Amino acid sequence: MYGVLATYFSCVMIRLMLVLAPVTCIISAIAISELLRKALKSIRIYLTQGQENSDAAIGEDMFSMNKDDKSKKGGDKYRPKLSKTRMPFDAAVVVVLFLIFTL
Repeated sequence: MYGVLATYFSCVMIRLMLVLAPVTCIISAIAISELLRKALKSIRIYLTQGQENSDAAIGEDMFSMNKDDKSKKGGDKYRPKLSKTRMPFDAAVVVVLFLIFTL
């Protein structure tokens, strides 16, 4: 909400651009920390479990099904589970290196 209001007021009055600066820093810090958290988690799993197990874990996350949804009428019992999928190891390394280089 703070980000939306700050963006609106900074667009309405140019002098209020100083209101937008802290919000931009906060929102970008949240985005960068989420990207790093996902990438480093994938790297940690790859290094601790090995390549074969980490690739299997990625495949399980992508194709896992949720069987506990029996209350919907006419709907399919098996629907894709909205799980947190992991990045492949190569992409995670590229993301971490890019963010370190950029920051």
